[in-house]
Amino acid sequence: MSNINPTSIPVIFNGVTVNLPISGTAPNWSSAIIQAFQLIAQALDISAGPYDIPPQNYVMTSNVNTNVPIPNLSFPVTAVTGAVIFYGVNRSSSGVGGVQLSQSGILIINFTPGLSPGTLWQITDEWAGITGGAQITFSVSDVGQLQFSTTAITGTTPEGSINFRALAVLNS
Repeated sequence: MSNINPTSIPVIFNGVTVNLPISGTAPNWSSAIIQAFQLIAQALDISAGPYDIPPQNYVMTSNVNTNVPIPNLSFPVTAVTGAVIFYGVNRSSSGVGGVQLSQSGILIINFTPGLSPGTLWQITDEWAGITGGAQITFSVSDVGQLQFSTTAITGTTPEGSINFRALAVLNS
Protein backbone atom coordinates (compact mmCIF):
# COMPACT_ATOMS: atom_id res chain seq x y z
CA MET A 1 0.00 0.00 0.00
CA SER A 2 1.47 3.39 -1.01
CA ASN A 3 1.52 6.48 1.12
CA ILE A 4 -1.46 8.51 -0.14
CA ASN A 5 -0.48 11.76 1.60
CA PRO A 6 3.34 11.87 1.71
CA THR A 7 4.98 14.51 3.92
CA SER A 8 8.25 14.50 1.98
CA ILE A 9 9.67 13.78 -1.44
CA PRO A 10 13.05 12.09 -1.99
CA VAL A 11 15.54 14.21 -3.96
CA ILE A 12 19.06 13.10 -4.86
CA PHE A 13 21.87 15.65 -4.35
CA ASN A 14 25.34 14.64 -5.47
CA GLY A 15 24.46 10.97 -4.96
CA VAL A 16 22.86 11.45 -1.52
CA THR A 17 19.09 11.06 -1.07
CA VAL A 18 17.46 13.77 1.04
CA ASN A 19 13.79 13.62 1.96
CA LEU A 20 12.65 17.20 1.41
CA PRO A 21 9.42 18.20 3.12
CA ILE A 22 6.41 18.99 1.02
CA SER A 23 5.25 21.63 3.52
CA GLY A 24 6.69 23.58 6.38
CA THR A 25 4.53 21.61 8.77
CA ALA A 26 6.15 18.28 7.89
CA PRO A 27 7.86 16.76 10.93
CA ASN A 28 11.63 17.31 11.27
CA TRP A 29 11.83 19.37 8.08
CA SER A 30 14.71 21.63 9.12
CA SER A 31 17.41 18.93 9.16
CA ALA A 32 16.53 17.83 5.60
CA ILE A 33 16.68 21.41 4.33
CA ILE A 34 20.03 22.02 6.07
CA GLN A 35 21.44 18.80 4.63
CA ALA A 36 20.21 19.70 1.14
CA PHE A 37 21.84 23.14 1.27
CA GLN A 38 25.11 21.68 2.56
CA LEU A 39 25.17 19.20 -0.34
CA ILE A 40 24.34 21.93 -2.86
CA ALA A 41 27.17 24.09 -1.48
CA GLN A 42 29.60 21.16 -1.76
CA ALA A 43 28.53 20.48 -5.35
CA LEU A 44 28.96 24.14 -6.31
CA ASP A 45 32.24 24.70 -4.45
CA ILE A 46 34.85 25.50 -7.10
CA SER A 47 37.67 26.28 -4.69
CA ALA A 48 38.58 23.17 -2.72
CA GLY A 49 42.16 23.67 -1.53
CA PRO A 50 43.52 26.26 0.90
CA TYR A 51 45.46 28.08 -1.84
CA ASP A 52 43.06 27.57 -4.76
CA ILE A 53 41.79 30.86 -6.16
CA PRO A 54 38.12 31.32 -7.14
CA PRO A 55 37.17 33.19 -10.33
CA GLN A 56 38.17 36.85 -10.29
CA ASN A 57 38.57 39.80 -12.64
CA TYR A 58 41.39 42.34 -12.81
CA VAL A 59 40.94 45.58 -14.80
CA MET A 60 44.10 46.97 -16.38
CA THR A 61 44.73 50.63 -15.61
CA SER A 62 47.34 51.28 -18.30
CA ASN A 63 47.97 50.47 -21.97
CA VAL A 64 51.64 49.53 -21.48
CA ASN A 65 52.45 47.46 -18.38
CA THR A 66 55.68 45.97 -17.04
CA ASN A 67 55.59 43.27 -14.36
CA VAL A 68 52.34 44.48 -12.80
CA PRO A 69 51.26 42.24 -9.89
CA ILE A 70 47.81 40.70 -10.36
CA PRO A 71 45.98 41.15 -7.04
CA ASN A 72 44.87 37.94 -5.33
CA LEU A 73 46.93 35.77 -7.69
CA SER A 74 49.90 34.63 -5.60
CA PHE A 75 51.09 31.42 -4.01
CA PRO A 76 53.21 31.07 -0.85
CA VAL A 77 56.45 29.24 -1.65
CA THR A 78 56.36 27.55 1.75
CA ALA A 79 53.10 25.75 0.94
CA VAL A 80 52.69 25.57 -2.86
CA THR A 81 54.93 23.78 -5.34
CA GLY A 82 52.92 24.63 -8.44
CA ALA A 83 49.60 25.73 -9.86
CA VAL A 84 47.35 25.61 -12.89
CA ILE A 85 45.83 28.99 -13.72
CA PHE A 86 42.94 29.33 -16.15
CA TYR A 87 42.70 32.79 -17.66
CA GLY A 88 41.15 35.01 -20.31
CA VAL A 89 42.47 38.40 -21.44
CA ASN A 90 40.54 41.05 -23.36
CA ARG A 91 42.09 44.29 -24.59
CA SER A 92 40.46 46.87 -26.83
CA SER A 93 40.68 50.44 -28.01
CA SER A 94 38.49 52.74 -30.08
CA GLY A 95 38.97 55.41 -32.72
CA VAL A 96 41.36 55.30 -35.67
CA GLY A 97 43.41 52.10 -35.45
CA GLY A 98 41.16 50.71 -32.71
CA VAL A 99 41.60 47.01 -31.99
CA GLN A 100 39.88 44.14 -30.27
CA LEU A 101 42.34 41.55 -28.89
CA SER A 102 41.73 38.48 -26.77
CA GLN A 103 43.25 35.21 -25.71
CA SER A 104 42.30 32.40 -23.37
CA GLY A 105 44.77 30.02 -21.87
CA ILE A 106 46.26 27.96 -19.11
CA LEU A 107 49.37 28.90 -17.19
CA ILE A 108 51.24 26.06 -15.54
CA ILE A 109 53.75 27.19 -12.94
CA ASN A 110 56.26 25.18 -10.91
CA PHE A 111 58.45 26.26 -7.98
CA THR A 112 62.00 24.87 -7.74
CA PRO A 113 63.73 26.21 -4.59
CA GLY A 114 67.32 25.38 -5.54
CA LEU A 115 67.50 27.59 -8.62
CA SER A 116 68.96 31.09 -8.94
CA PRO A 117 66.89 34.11 -7.88
CA GLY A 118 64.70 35.23 -10.76
CA THR A 119 64.29 31.66 -12.02
CA LEU A 120 62.64 29.98 -9.01
CA TRP A 121 59.32 29.64 -10.85
CA GLN A 122 59.05 28.04 -14.27
CA ILE A 123 56.03 29.04 -16.32
CA THR A 124 54.32 27.55 -19.36
CA ASP A 125 51.60 29.49 -21.17
CA GLU A 126 49.31 27.53 -23.50
CA TRP A 127 46.80 29.86 -25.11
CA ALA A 128 44.43 30.26 -28.02
CA GLY A 129 43.64 33.45 -29.89
CA ILE A 130 44.48 35.26 -33.08
CA THR A 131 48.15 35.62 -34.02
CA GLY A 132 49.80 37.71 -31.31
CA GLY A 133 46.91 37.16 -28.91
CA ALA A 134 46.29 40.00 -26.50
CA GLN A 135 49.95 41.07 -26.55
CA ILE A 136 50.48 40.01 -22.94
CA THR A 137 53.13 37.97 -21.16
CA PHE A 138 53.03 36.51 -17.67
CA SER A 139 55.77 35.98 -15.11
CA VAL A 140 56.04 34.88 -11.48
CA SER A 141 58.15 36.70 -8.89
CA ASP A 142 60.39 34.67 -6.59
CA VAL A 143 57.80 35.04 -3.80
CA GLY A 144 55.01 33.51 -5.93
CA GLN A 145 53.23 36.66 -7.18
CA LEU A 146 51.82 36.43 -10.72
CA GLN A 147 52.60 39.48 -12.86
CA PHE A 148 51.85 40.60 -16.39
CA SER A 149 53.41 42.83 -19.01
CA THR A 150 51.70 44.24 -22.11
CA THR A 151 52.77 46.11 -25.21
CA ALA A 152 50.94 49.20 -26.48
CA ILE A 153 47.84 48.73 -28.59
CA THR A 154 46.81 51.31 -31.18
CA GLY A 155 43.71 53.47 -31.02
CA THR A 156 42.29 55.63 -28.26
CA THR A 157 40.95 54.86 -24.79
CA PRO A 158 42.61 51.45 -24.40
CA GLU A 159 40.93 49.06 -21.97
CA GLY A 160 41.85 45.62 -20.74
CA SER A 161 40.94 42.94 -18.24
CA ILE A 162 42.21 39.58 -17.03
CA ASN A 163 39.79 36.95 -15.74
CA PHE A 164 41.35 34.06 -13.81
CA ARG A 165 40.98 31.18 -11.39
CA ALA A 166 43.63 28.78 -10.13
CA LEU A 167 44.19 25.37 -8.61
CA ALA A 168 47.28 25.08 -6.41
CA VAL A 169 49.50 22.02 -6.02
CA LEU A 170 50.49 21.79 -2.37
CA ASN A 171 53.89 20.76 -1.02
CA SER A 172 53.73 17.25 0.34
